[in-house]
Amino acid sequence: MNLPNHTVLEIWKSFVQQHPKYANTPKPPHFYFCDNKQDANLCAELVVQNIKQATAPSVWWYEHYNESMPKVGDLFIITDWHGTAKAIIEITKMKLARFKDVTEAFAYAEGEGDKSLTF
Repeated sequence: MNLPNHTVLEIWKSFVQQHPKYANTPKPPHFYFCDNKQDANLCAELVVQNIKQATAPSVWWYEHYNESMPKVGDLFIITDWHGTAKAIIEITKMKLARFKDVTEAFAYAEGEGDKSLTF
């Protein structure tokens, strides 16, 4: 991603002050959800409201961009489309699943749309 917006550094500093156990942890990566402004901003707001508590990126994306799969304990800074930091999240559970095996509970935790598997 691009160079961090100053809010990315600010939210990290504030987080570390509130959670000193992370004082020696490097600033985590930052990103926005989705590939468009409307959805990126909506998803960031859903995270802030504690509605969006799960996400489902594709394995293809990690392979295509030669990125490591996230693991339990990883932290990330969520931004809006313009790179303004909105929240810090921690991976608390990780499970690989095929799309056809996604559960209703996961769809609800993802928090988008009507929170169901219907599309």
